[in-house]
Amino acid sequence: MMDTNQEVTALKFRNAPIVETILDIDCDMRPDFDFEEAVNSAGDSFKQSYPVQRARHFTEHEIKQDGATDPQVSIRSGIVAFQFFSDDEKQLVQLRRQGFSFNRLAPYISLDDYIEEMGTAWAIFTGIVQPLAVRAIRLRYINRIMLPLKGGGLELDHYLRLGPRTPEGNRLSLSNFMSRNSVIDSETGHQAAIVLASQQSEAGNLPVILDIMTIDESPPDSFEWSDVESRVQSLRGLKNYLFGSTLTDACMELFQ
Repeated sequence: MMDTNQEVTALKFRNAPIVETILDIDCDMRPDFDFEEAVNSAGDSFKQSYPVQRARHFTEHEIKQDGATDPQVSIRSGIVAFQFFSDDEKQLVQLRRQGFSFNRLAPYISLDDYIEEMGTAWAIFTGIVQPLAVRAIRLRYINRIMLPLKGGGLELDHYLRLGPRTPEGNRLSLSNFMSRNSVIDSETGHQAAIVLASQQSEAGNLPVILDIMTIDESPPDSFEWSDVESRVQSLRGLKNYLFGSTLTDACMELFQ
């Protein structure tokens, strides 16, 4: 059994349930930061490894009404981020107005396989943008776990240490669920959010989304990747601890 009282720094599974891993680094930008100019420079720098480029747009609607007058509707839209994808679109770097992101889609084995590339992309980003400070670092893992249904039913406690419950008795049974827990780690001061949500059953299994996000809001000593990476590895350790604390050994055997 995994010792959930110890920080686990590495988890490797033959059939890892991870569908996406996201590293977000929020930054304070310079007053003269020109997003469009930065996008052009980033496109030149990333095009060899990330040749597919797309803009991520946003649209906001605002309705104002003063007394009996007719409501006034205003619409604001623009580009919130520019994305640079690898050829197979399984990996991408994002230049956001508020910072930097690195996304890896399945197949995924371990953060160790991508940490060097994260550092390379971060160095390009900081060289172009020259941010004033790092405000927050977030490491997020989205897992999709297929729990086998037996006779159309499922004993969730067999697979989940943390999860939904019904009142005692046999009258009620869960048809679907979603829960969210926010926690603070007493050892590191990091924050975290754990989301569990069921999806519609398929092929004799109940898909369950386990979404773990860990957050460090203490700025690193510098923009050097070695300083940033130490924070990322600390968030990784907390994520692995939460993963092991949420799932039972029987659940993790499904990934072997």
